[in-house]
Parts: sequence; structure tokens; C-alpha cells
Amino acid sequence: MASRIKNLTMDQGADFVYVTKIYANTSLTTSINLGSSDWANAQMKKSFYHTNATATFNVAVDSTNEHIVMRLASANTAAISPGRYVYDVEFQDASGGDPVDGALSRRIRVLEGIITVTAGVTE
Repeated sequence: MASRIKNLTMDQGADFVYVTKIYANTSLTTSINLGSSDWANAQMKKSFYHTNATATFNVAVDSTNEHIVMRLASANTAAISPGRYVYDVEFQDASGGDPVDGALSRRIRVLEGIITVTAGVTE
């Protein structure tokens, strides 16, 4: 399964919130049915080759509204230098199976792209 690509913009020093459905295919025709105890993780790094994350997002799975919410508080975004970063979101069904085909437990990358952090002026 290929992940969906979505480039994002983050304002330095401001709260960052991104809400999206997650899909089982790149054509955005089949969304993944989310369970109340499913989970997702998301991080951003300066490049794919950096070992340390620049930031780890707070990711909430909202099964009622069938979407995920990525958040990063203003205190965290203030510490990120302006520039381009890469990110991804990994998802796993809480039952341990693949949310697409029910296969053995594995994580799937559902979203990835570039986050451009824009410089802030107001402190």
C-alpha cells in the first residue's frame, strides 16, 4: 500500500493542527474504518537521513468522526528553525491486524510529505 502525499505548512511559534481522513489507497476512494483504540504516530525530521526527530506530533485517532488529528503546541513550533522538513504518519489497528486487509500485525504509512516551517515575527 502506498501512502498519500500531502505537503503542509507550519507557522513557527503558533499552534499546529492538521485534521485528515486516512485512506487505504492513494486514489482517496477507500477510507480506513477507525476503531476507538486504534493508534497513530507522526514525526518530522530535517531529512530522511537524520536519526533524531525534530518534533513528535500528538496524534489523536477520532473514530467517531473518522479522522486523525495531528497537533504540535506553540512552545514546540517556536523551537523549530524555519525551513523544509519531512514527516510521516504511521497507523496500526488496535486489534493487531492490518486495517486494510486484516493481515498479520504491521504498521502502515498512511501519510507523508514535506512540512515547510515559516518564520515568525511576533513573539
